[in-house]
Amino acid sequence: MIEEQALRSIFASGKNMDAEEYREHVATHYDVTFYVMCMIMVAAEWDDIGTNEIQEQVEAWLGESGTTLKSPLSNPNGWWSRAWTEFKKGLDTPFTKNFRPEYCEVLDRKDGRQTRYAIKRQVRPLVEKLIHELG
Repeated sequence: MIEEQALRSIFASGKNMDAEEYREHVATHYDVTFYVMCMIMVAAEWDDIGTNEIQEQVEAWLGESGTTLKSPLSNPNGWWSRAWTEFKKGLDTPFTKNFRPEYCEVLDRKDGRQTRYAIKRQVRPLVEKLIHELG
């Protein structure tokens, strides 16, 4: 199970990432995507989140800082899902280079579907605690 300090560090990295930096490297800055996914599931009390909601929430997060995605090809949900699939298959690709194994300790694909993710039941209390602490 993921250690509290490791998860706190990943969440802090995602929360504190400069929006412009994320926009420029959306295909490799997975900490932001991971943080936004967890933050939204906790705040909205959702059991899971789909790729369309991931896209909308990341765009909203960027919009708060006056930033937008570079193009429709800059879809964080697509890069996340691709990296997840390739990582789980044990592939060493440019998309898995920055994909942390800790993400898979916290999230799981809902019912094995590639388009929905859920916080694992055993770590949800820790995720909620850290999301609330980070504000």
